[in-house]
Amino acid sequence: MIQQQRGYWGLAFVLISSSLLAVMAYLSSDTMQHRQKSGKKFGQIARALQQYHERFDAFPPAYVSGPDGLPWHSWRVLILPYLGQNEVYEKYRFDEPWNSEANLRIANEERNPFSIPVENMIHSRAQYIAVVGEQTMWLNTESIRKSNIQNPLNEVVQLAESYNSDILWTEPRDINFGDAKKWPADVRLPGISGQVGPPYFAFADGSVDVLYLRNMKKPFEKYLLVK
Repeated sequence: MIQQQRGYWGLAFVLISSSLLAVMAYLSSDTMQHRQKSGKKFGQIARALQQYHERFDAFPPAYVSGPDGLPWHSWRVLILPYLGQNEVYEKYRFDEPWNSEANLRIANEERNPFSIPVENMIHSRAQYIAVVGEQTMWLNTESIRKSNIQNPLNEVVQLAESYNSDILWTEPRDINFGDAKKWPADVRLPGISGQVGPPYFAFADGSVDVLYLRNMKKPFEKYLLVK
């Protein structure tokens, strides 16, 4: 009887183990697909920034100020034509702030080109964000040229993935250098974060990659600086 019970437990263990392995394999495959989609989407945004630079000989500013001196329009809105979103760009009211009734309607009703592609999830948050601050790629209302960048272009972070972002995609707000440089020690919301695993980063040369701690040539905050 004891031997028979052991046989049952052994069979049960094998069945449970097989089920767990199957679930883990499914989750791993599903996760990889999401990661690949996010990397592809990020690559499109990085290319749009490069095309903007080709057109204006400079990258867009972090935001455009309104007559009141306050941030009115995000860089994300400025590059919409380079993401194939001309129709949305034409609808956007540049003579009104980002949070006017008309512009908020666009943010909430139009397809968000700055969200991580996840099935059955539609939202208005910007999950690809800029790091704003002195000596970064984003100097508030100032545009930066590639010729201003002294560090290797493929080592200067331009954008970061922010899965837990609370920023509306049309909102002229991103993450400041002081908060960004705390990654990965500080992963409190909102901030730099990947959907699963380490986040993607877009660099000044248009490349998109993951920064692993073990492979970093220098402290992370140095990757955020142009010189």
